[in-house]
Amino acid sequence: MSFFSKLFFIIFPFIKRNLPQTYYKLIIKDNQSTCIEANVSYEMAKRFDAKPGNCQSVGCNKFRGKQYIPFCCTVKGYVCSDVLSKIESN
Repeated sequence: MSFFSKLFFIIFPFIKRNLPQTYYKLIIKDNQSTCIEANVSYEMAKRFDAKPGNCQSVGCNKFRGKQYIPFCCTVKGYVCSDVLSKIESN
């Protein structure tokens, strides 16, 4: 293995951590289980206690809209059908 290959494997985890990826969070809004998702960095997701993945992976498929949050990202909102028990268990 060349020096650059070894260096890449050492640095890559730190680089990957700062790249934006999709994170989601389950919330309750207006007595409805809702999911919000955004493409953010690991640090930003950690601030909001978000999990890696998207809303469709937890069964929230009905798109309700999106909102731009300054200095952060664009957040998309989805309504969930039967994930209220998942929210209460967390």
